[in-house]
Amino acid sequence: MTRSIPPRDIATIIPAGITFLAVVGLLGLARIYERLPVQAPDCKFRTVLGIPCLSCGGTRSMKALAFGNFGEAFAFNPAVVLGVVASAIWLMIGVRRYRNGFTQPTPQASAMRIKKVTAMVVILLAANWIYLLATLK
Repeated sequence: MTRSIPPRDIATIIPAGITFLAVVGLLGLARIYERLPVQAPDCKFRTVLGIPCLSCGGTRSMKALAFGNFGEAFAFNPAVVLGVVASAIWLMIGVRRYRNGFTQPTPQASAMRIKKVTAMVVILLAANWIYLLATLK
């Protein structure tokens, strides 16, 4: 009995591939950040309210990642490190789905997956912000 292989669809790789390329591009910019003619402005959120914003430490985290300092990058902003790792994992999943064939889930299953992922991201970002509030001076 032969197994039916779902059709290969390049669309399973494109969003993840674009995201991963953007992340790699940002890491490349982070490596030369000090030599760029324009630098990021001071955080207005932090200036006005006196507390770090959700992305405070993100530039320093990307710079540390670009030079292979993973512990330092995580200390600056854990969400940045998790985002970089997530983009690589998403690309690997997309490549595997393309290679093995992938049948699109039903709209109901897709909606449920989107709700779960959204809830997980919101929880992670809230935990990240709590970490930043507790650790950044």
